[in-house]
Amino acid sequence: MDFFDNYYLVADHDVDFEPMFYDDDPLPSPTFHYDIARQWAAERLSIAIAPRGSAKSALVKKTLLLEMLARPMFSVMYATSTGDNTKGVGQALKDQFLHNTRINDDFGAETPQGRLHPKRGEAPFGNTHMQLLNGSWIRCISAESKQRGGRPRLYVLDDPEYDPKASTSMSLIREYMDQLLFKVVLPMVMRSGCGARWLATFVSRRHFAWHAMDVNEGRARDPRFNKWDRIVIRSEFEDEQGQPKAVGPKCGQPPQRKDLSWQQKIAATPSACLSKKSKKLSGFQTTSLSTWQSLAQVTKSSSRI
Repeated sequence: MDFFDNYYLVADHDVDFEPMFYDDDPLPSPTFHYDIARQWAAERLSIAIAPRGSAKSALVKKTLLLEMLARPMFSVMYATSTGDNTKGVGQALKDQFLHNTRINDDFGAETPQGRLHPKRGEAPFGNTHMQLLNGSWIRCISAESKQRGGRPRLYVLDDPEYDPKASTSMSLIREYMDQLLFKVVLPMVMRSGCGARWLATFVSRRHFAWHAMDVNEGRARDPRFNKWDRIVIRSEFEDEQGQPKAVGPKCGQPPQRKDLSWQQKIAATPSACLSKKSKKLSGFQTTSLSTWQSLAQVTKSSSRI
């Protein structure tokens, strides 16, 4: 992942290479990006919850680019909260397939046509549905749109519960998420070698992501999630000197602990009892969380449920 990111997506001004993937000089990837990437590679069904400002969307986009390029006939359905957001992600991928010279030189040569993207009329190539000449395709859709009938290798849910206008009842969002996951998404990925990824942000206990993460005596309260691999990335950890540090370079410095509202926000992380397949994450010891008091004593940044 690091080589793909640094060689294909980061500008190299010495040779006049500008892929225009990042809108600023990229910061080092947070350690938990590797935890999530490892989870995606190893698990068929997964949920990862990380704080805002931690470059989750960049991780999704570069992972999808790599998978669609390196694995011919790889198919993806990508869904997020709004149509505008899906078009933005689709356009970002399309720009790389069209204009990234390194990607086209290296991966285009592997197709029978000797190029990566189709000519006009040869195959769909819009910002919501695009197909490469290596057989890979992606559809970028709103999580609320009609989507039955697809059979992708991978279904990605990117923060589908986010409502920028806060205009939808949370009970309706939870009900819709339940239907979306178990009536639409999972039937699409029942074939061998297929899977689903849900990347989310904790906003409140009312979100369906809280329900998915909640456990009782080491097992999910909702038994339908027992087969899902689940990771919670907390927004801060304590360094060796006991000082709070943000998990990502863009997350900013966490407020002082005396800020009660922030304590409550962090304390909203569900209790995390370890399952039998728990692993160490990037050398960090996995932990069991229950209250703000126990969280304040934790010095690491990732917990697997």
